[in-house]
Amino acid sequence: MYAYIDVIGVAFFVMAWLWLRKFEAKESRVLNRSTVTASDYTIRLMSVPEDTTEKELAMHFAELTGEAVAAVHLAFNNAKEIDMYEQRGKVRQKRYKCVQRIRYEKTMMKENKGKRKRLRKLMREREDITVLVRDKDEKRSKVINQNQKAIQAFVTFETEAGFVEAISQYQLNWFRKNGCCYPEKLKFKDKQLQVEQAPELSTIIWENLEYSSKGRFFCKCLTNSVALLAILFSVLLTFLALDFKSKVLENASMPCPDGCFDLDTEEKVNVTYFSISGLFCNSYYLPLC
Repeated sequence: MYAYIDVIGVAFFVMAWLWLRKFEAKESRVLNRSTVTASDYTIRLMSVPEDTTEKELAMHFAELTGEAVAAVHLAFNNAKEIDMYEQRGKVRQKRYKCVQRIRYEKTMMKENKGKRKRLRKLMREREDITVLVRDKDEKRSKVINQNQKAIQAFVTFETEAGFVEAISQYQLNWFRKNGCCYPEKLKFKDKQLQVEQAPELSTIIWENLEYSSKGRFFCKCLTNSVALLAILFSVLLTFLALDFKSKVLENASMPCPDGCFDLDTEEKVNVTYFSISGLFCNSYYLPLC
């Protein structure tokens, strides 16, 4: 009964999953046709020269497509800055909790239920956290004032025609893209551009933009290699265990000694001349004495 219930549950789950996949694809097409977002007018450049300016990119794509460019936004290598913002947010959250405890203690003091010693401790803790917040702000300002390097760019056109023209211009075959026949008019500062439709802003993990496609490929290869080594190691241990088991069974296949079946359990355990693997005599396992 349990096996049948398990089979029915798995079949229902698989059918529901397939239906959801089909429904999701259909709903996605309907939403894309009926919804207009900024990504419908925006292209993403996967890599740009470090000294790129927004004005230069706007002029390049305006001349290439013949359509006006609404805005250009550069993405910088600011993963360190984002990490510092996250750390500052954690400290600010800690300070907020400390302030709330101070308010609670002051309220209890008015009712003669609080303790001044605990209140003074919380006040000192708040001062220390405030100094820590200021220190993190100073470090963050130093990082922001440094010359940041542009790693990607987002170009938004005034019309959808400009977006379509830019995408079509950079849809080259493999030979023209990787060979010596790359069109000169598509180059920007003598560098080839990799153009694709920009994703929605909410789906971009900004601190990961610094990793190039080659870097992501290397990380994937490293992760797969470690996983493959772990699998091979487990397989090796399995075969070693099987080999040890076969040797143990081979050593344990010797015939039972004379009079073994006439001995009781305690006498069988006390027998001293059995092999290290033990023997199965008269349905009893005889371990090493």
